[in-house]
Amino acid sequence: MFDVDGEIFTMQPASAADWQVTADLNEGSGDLRKFVAALLGDDYERFCKLEGISNDDVNALIEASTKHYQGLTRGE
Repeated sequence: MFDVDGEIFTMQPASAADWQVTADLNEGSGDLRKFVAALLGDDYERFCKLEGISNDDVNALIEASTKHYQGLTRGE
């Protein structure tokens, strides 16, 4: 979970994203929005309404989520 201006959002680990979305990103033909939508799930539409969120902010969130979930195994 993370918050932006007091609004709480939940982000899934990158490994939970649809494998096709992840594969496309790895090949350079993917859409970052689809990846973020997969990670945020139901929170995606609300997140998109926020103003002032940059690509750097999104990348930092993905990095923080990855660090948070590293070391956790399925079921934890």
